[in-house]
Amino acid sequence: MKQYLIGVLIAGIAMTAVGFVLRAKYGPSVGVGPRPDGATPPAVVASPPPVDAHGCDVAGGWVWCEPKEKCLQLWDEKCEGVVSATESAKPSVAPSPKSTQLKR
Repeated sequence: MKQYLIGVLIAGIAMTAVGFVLRAKYGPSVGVGPRPDGATPPAVVASPPPVDAHGCDVAGGWVWCEPKEKCLQLWDEKCEGVVSATESAKPSVAPSPKSTQLKR
């Protein structure tokens, strides 16, 4: 058992060394070191989230509440005069049973 563990350890060390050698010779060259033309790559700038006229993050579900004069999320806090999309999708009057029957 002891010889087996020593053999596995030696094989692991050898494979790691081979990996380092091969990576140095054939590894990825994209994005490593200076560019051949000497130009610097452009910086990646994250764009800010879209906001409305009041600065509310609309992508995060924030809406402006005029009576409370602040941005809020309608599922966390109610606002008089602002209707959420789920509430506006509900029918205001239930259809009558006669209108749902098929005519023959």
